[in-house]
Amino acid sequence: MLYKLSPSTLKYDFAKCPRCFWLKLVSGLRAPSMFFPPLFNRIHSWIYEYMASVHTSDILPDMPAGRLIHTERGVKSLPIQDTVILHGRLDGIIELDSGGYCVLDIKTTDKVDRLAVNYSLQLNTYAYCLEHSADGVFSVAPVKRLGILAFMPNRFAVRHQDAAGIAGSLKWIEVEKDERVVGKALGEVLPVLRSSTPPESSKKCEWCRYARMRVGL
Repeated sequence: MLYKLSPSTLKYDFAKCPRCFWLKLVSGLRAPSMFFPPLFNRIHSWIYEYMASVHTSDILPDMPAGRLIHTERGVKSLPIQDTVILHGRLDGIIELDSGGYCVLDIKTTDKVDRLAVNYSLQLNTYAYCLEHSADGVFSVAPVKRLGILAFMPNRFAVRHQDAAGIAGSLKWIEVEKDERVVGKALGEVLPVLRSSTPPESSKKCEWCRYARMRVGL
């Protein structure tokens, strides 16, 4: 059986609780998911709409030089060890002036210190999918750079009654391209997926505690 793993499933679901990860992938039992406010998606869409009309040097001088050519594209890898397929939906792709491509992600946040660490697996997974894509699936190569454009809102501004909005600052955060990041994550989850029984739950998993009390899982 082939299991489809998104970056969030590969990283956050597994790290949160290996047992819930196994139950979700192998048995189809899902813990309640968090709600993501749609406003953030709209903000990111507005940023991409603006980016598509200008060169990246007109946005931030330390961004990779090039032009945004794709947004909101689904990606999927070839099967890995006949067990998993990686997939996801990346935010954007910049075609670099120097040749090759950059995978871009946008985050709206006021905490940027650990963005590169926290989203390294996500962006490297997208790069892996693009460079090892399934037949007939969108791909570009070579992927030379990865990065996050962080929007940090800090004030409300009004020009007149029909022109008001949230203003803030931008920061480019480079993420190291390293396929070993994906290999390490797969090395942790593949033995779990191949097991015929679920692993022990995380001691901090509230959903597992609830399930044991209510339905005996």
